[in-house]
Amino acid sequence: MLGLTALGSLPPALQPDSSPESSDRSSADPYFTDPRVVAPPGQWTFHPGDLNCYDGHGAPGASSDAHAESISIEECKAACLKTSGCLAIVVKFESPPEMRAWSNGVTCYLREQIWVEECDHGAKNYELHTFAPAPLLPPPSPPPPPPFSISRSTVAGQINYRFRMGRPSDNLTEV
Repeated sequence: MLGLTALGSLPPALQPDSSPESSDRSSADPYFTDPRVVAPPGQWTFHPGDLNCYDGHGAPGASSDAHAESISIEECKAACLKTSGCLAIVVKFESPPEMRAWSNGVTCYLREQIWVEECDHGAKNYELHTFAPAPLLPPPSPPPPPPFSISRSTVAGQINYRFRMGRPSDNLTEV
């Protein structure tokens, strides 16, 4: 059973913004226009089979309200990445398959939890894309300790220094 769940204690449904986005609003969004904004590491996966996942059908507690309308799939993915707890998107194409080369507008639904096998299969004009965050890197190891050294202010340090400089002592009483 493939299931995706966001970590943490989030409410079961991701709530859309107060009003749907349009492609005009997203063009002013720095996420799309600022090259310094970096998406979190991870990988998007497209699930074939015309999948529609909603509450009662593979997406428990999912909102039936669209997050945005008339945006691209990439803009929908970006909205998901900016929304805490979002791990998947369901998109509904606004045009039939033969017209998608000229129109990339979709209605975007954000999803927090997905059970792929429970989604509606064969839902015409729908697609499911899931996001798998990259595993967290372990913390860096501490730096190595400094090399052992003896202060030259002690007798043992002076003998050690002379030895390392190629001038060992014959005097065994120094120690």
